[in-house]
Amino acid sequence: MKNLFLFLLICTITSCSNHDLIKGHHLVVENFPEKIQLIGNKVETINSIGINKLYVIDTFLLCFKASGLEEFFDVYSTQSMEYLGKCVSPGRGPNEFLSIQYNNQYIQDSTKIQMWIKDDATLKLALLNLTKSLKTQKTIIDSNIYLSALNYGCGFINKDILINISNEPPKTYLKTYNLKTDSIYPTITMFKDPYDNEDETMHNMMIEFKPDKQKFISAFRRFNQINIFSTKFTNILSISVYKPTISTRKVLQTSREDRIEFFSDIYATDTYFFTLYINQPKSTWDQHFDYIEIQKWDWEGNPILKFLISDNLIYFTVDTKHKCIYGLNSNEEIFKYDIKEYI
Repeated sequence: MKNLFLFLLICTITSCSNHDLIKGHHLVVENFPEKIQLIGNKVETINSIGINKLYVIDTFLLCFKASGLEEFFDVYSTQSMEYLGKCVSPGRGPNEFLSIQYNNQYIQDSTKIQMWIKDDATLKLALLNLTKSLKTQKTIIDSNIYLSALNYGCGFINKDILINISNEPPKTYLKTYNLKTDSIYPTITMFKDPYDNEDETMHNMMIEFKPDKQKFISAFRRFNQINIFSTKFTNILSISVYKPTISTRKVLQTSREDRIEFFSDIYATDTYFFTLYINQPKSTWDQHFDYIEIQKWDWEGNPILKFLISDNLIYFTVDTKHKCIYGLNSNEEIFKYDIKEYI
């Protein structure tokens, strides 16, 4: 973690300017060594409304609701699927939030689980005590950090540094914020739309850090491309699945409702990562006509296997403790898949 901070600091201060692009190389993966068809079971005991994302922390299944309907998180037991409670209320009061961003970063010890959550509307980082919140059935925040300036985007904590990735058409930026000095280091341009469309978020992507903080991965929605970034944030390995990705021009020439959504979710561990490959327009997410794929990779970009799933999942998470996958479809139904033989 210390090395990542030093590398990033050197990169942003000495070698990057507001106009620099992260450079890298590209490869096309045409097949996977192994393919497995998974049959899931619908989880009937979960009846949360407005779910946008699933997370597993230890023995907790978290249903995240970006709209803040009732609360931002509903929590269930991964052992019994029993409802355990909800936490983080929308609002402007104490321990309330106008918006929530959670990027699967948490701290766990023998007594508690804490989660880093970010509110872009109020420029606030908060350390949510999930254990106490469930025990008391009210939101418990252990600490707050108030930021003087930060653009909307995915935020990742590494000690005293907030790494923030934001889409500000026509560019996608990487910004690093020193939480101790309340200052932003020079900005890196990660991706740029060559046609300078300021009303198009061309490089919308899912992002997740390797838990040991040594790399991070992103997967584009509108491009058939996965990106693995080096620890120095100066190099990128880009991977396309089955065939090269389409051009920006082709995306722009396709109507919004007909644009292909290639990847819709990712999940990372220290040894591998998973990508959810949909490869269909968002307008047809609720119409099953083919398998979706959950693909497993190592951090060198080598394909390991792919799961073929007939349920039209749009989001997923992996429970490494109980060796299963939870998937969410567009009807907010949750399915559970056993992967004990493959993880």
